[in-house]
Amino acid sequence: VTLGQLFTDPGSSASDNLDGDLSTSVAVSGSIDINTVGTYVLSYDVSDAAGNTATTVTRTIDVVSPVILSIEAETATIGGAHTVDTVNAGFTGSGYIVHSGEGYLEYTFTAYGVAYDLSVRYALDTGDLPLEVILNSTSQGNLAFPATGSFAVWGDSGALTITPDSGSNTLRLSTTGVGGANIDQITLTPQ
Repeated sequence: VTLGQLFTDPGSSASDNLDGDLSTSVAVSGSIDINTVGTYVLSYDVSDAAGNTATTVTRTIDVVSPVILSIEAETATIGGAHTVDTVNAGFTGSGYIVHSGEGYLEYTFTAYGVAYDLSVRYALDTGDLPLEVILNSTSQGNLAFPATGSFAVWGDSGALTITPDSGSNTLRLSTTGVGGANIDQITLTPQ
């Protein structure tokens, strides 16, 4: 759960071979402070009409405060003939990626399982060379890269909302048949 976001308990179910559905009898204990970062545990208990108690089931809820993630393009695993270059000034990090034909850029990053706005800092002289955004092997759609006017003029793409898994993730930016813009940096901003 993101800090300050309302938590709705997804509930529980229970049944007994004699009493049938006991879901409405499940007692929940524990509490969550959505305004304080931390790990919270809810416990679910139930017993049947004969007093037989079920094993307690717990649910762990992490209240997190995600931060903006910045990934330098040149740290990618490169598929294809793309290269790292430093010719055009104004880039961040130690360089930027020059798309040379078809291929992909792939990154591994750690995040929370909440929605992020993905944007890319890039430069492109003319046209629009979209890239397909693939998160953990699932396409998220294409991200447009309209011309910035020059390979020396850096701009930011529009945002594409993605929701990574909590933990390690793989992000791939793949060409869509026409090459791609020069890529400087990827930013993931929590919503």
